[in-house]
Amino acid sequence: MNPIMTKKAITLALVFNIISLLNSCHCATERYFDYKGIESSALLRSSSDERPILLITTTYKDTYHLAQSKPQFTFGTSAYAMSGCEKGYDGEKYLVEKISIKSNADIDDQHPAGTELRDLLKTYNHIDYNTTDLVYLSEIDFKRANKNFLYLDLTPTAAKHIFTVEFTKSNGEVLTAITPEINWKWELENFDTKKGQRN
Repeated sequence: MNPIMTKKAITLALVFNIISLLNSCHCATERYFDYKGIESSALLRSSSDERPILLITTTYKDTYHLAQSKPQFTFGTSAYAMSGCEKGYDGEKYLVEKISIKSNADIDDQHPAGTELRDLLKTYNHIDYNTTDLVYLSEIDFKRANKNFLYLDLTPTAAKHIFTVEFTKSNGEVLTAITPEINWKWELENFDTKKGQRN
């Protein structure tokens, strides 16, 4: 094959590959996900040194996928699409910008019933993926941190607690969940540190 024919063949191959790449970007129109509610629970789990600590878990309810406001094409998103990207691959449409957690009972002298608990709760910040250190909720980077698992590493004054959890999203929406009551004294008495959960 002469050089001119070779050049034409390469050009045609590139053109058809680019067209295929463009046509493959099907999931970019539903690249985000959102949710209409949250639900939370509180239970004891074992810490790294086998001490029982409170874990407040929050999950999303009624999750759905949606498009970006102004669809944009990039070769990056198309290449991702070719690899079989799933709906919502770009994450939350409206990021959580604030988390508020309160108890209906006293935690300690500085945190009576109804007090904000951001300075007591910890989670994984995930800014540096080489560390697993927990940081306080009041110090996290909301764009990166794990917001669904929060830890309270102390024994509260009151025995029974119901926690109210609020997520404030970047679009101003506030979602609220109330945990079932946790009986701290009963949980501690029935806690198996080896299993990391109650018996």
